[in-house]
Amino acid sequence: LNFPDIYRIGASWQSNEKWFVSAGYELEGWSYLKNVKYDYTDPTLAAFGQITVDGKDSSNFRFGVDFKLDENNEFMAGYSYVEAAIPTDYIIPAKPDYNVNYFSLGYSHYMDAWRFDAGYEFGVSSTRETSSAFFPGDYDVQVSCFSLGVSYNFDK
Repeated sequence: LNFPDIYRIGASWQSNEKWFVSAGYELEGWSYLKNVKYDYTDPTLAAFGQITVDGKDSSNFRFGVDFKLDENNEFMAGYSYVEAAIPTDYIIPAKPDYNVNYFSLGYSHYMDAWRFDAGYEFGVSSTRETSSAFFPGDYDVQVSCFSLGVSYNFDK
């Protein structure tokens, strides 16, 4: 499966030494993807060897703010909206797709050449109803993601 062409545009503004704001728009060219073919050795799964996707181009919007409290502490917050690329007629549990709102928070602590990061992201979709021939029904998603990071800057 080849990932589609992606076109991005964005802007950012450093209003002062403490505040940084950014926004972006992304267009993903999923309309090229009409079918996905899977090779299964199991005869039951082989019946699902080709799945219609009939993808459409989708848009993603992102907005974020960064606040540097002092030289050692930085806080981030963001929002993004990711548009579904698969029409509801072709959604199945193995191929979900939703319009999702993501909310994120982050914190970075700097100590000499070290940086310690913590983050949380919550994603939630509205319910999508599908009339898929194999799996009709209502689908939605909620995702929670926690992250921790440590980095070292060798130039310091």
